Amino acid sequence: MLSAYALKADYYSQKYNFVEAHRILSEAARSSPNSFDILKAQAQVEFRKNNLKGSSLYAEKAMKLYDSDVELLTMLADINISIVLNSPSRTEDEQERNRKAMELAKKYSGKAVDLEPGWPEAQLTFARFILAEQNATRSENYLKELIRNFPYSIDYRPIYTLCQSDKQSRQVVYPSALSYSDKSILHKFYYEF
Repeated sequence: MLSAYALKADYYSQKYNFVEAHRILSEAARSSPNSFDILKAQAQVEFRKNNLKGSSLYAEKAMKLYDSDVELLTMLADINISIVLNSPSRTEDEQERNRKAMELAKKYSGKAVDLEPGWPEAQLTFARFILAEQNATRSENYLKELIRNFPYSIDYRPIYTLCQSDKQSRQVVYPSALSYSDKSILHKFYYEF
């Protein structure tokens, strides 16, 4: 029953109706305040609202209940990567915060890849971590390795092609062969930086 609330809230948050998503999750949280599904859904809604601090709090609570959910690990890695890329690091405190966020991003994205190496979202999040921590060349080499390891999967090929052709401006030029879902993965990979 609670997963239905989470799914409905996810639907509304994808439509940017955060008020309705919050109402649904509040109603579900009254009946079961420590539900993994509800906490994970609240983290997702807050992440879509670009409330990184709120998203991180809900995701950490959910992580205490179940620490092997690959989607949650990927979300936590994305949150920490976003914190580093969207936050200035002028003072020592800010630099320390960003260093800790990169350590957490590495931990969560690495664990997600270890648990589910065949899931493209986990691999792409790890590639984003490499890009944020090191450089585009290392991330590109990682994508090449994925293509070599998963030769029958097309999930990484369009991304690698776009990485190669448009490294400097990070603009996405959609090949006509891509499906809608491939375009959304590409959009996430390039525009969340």
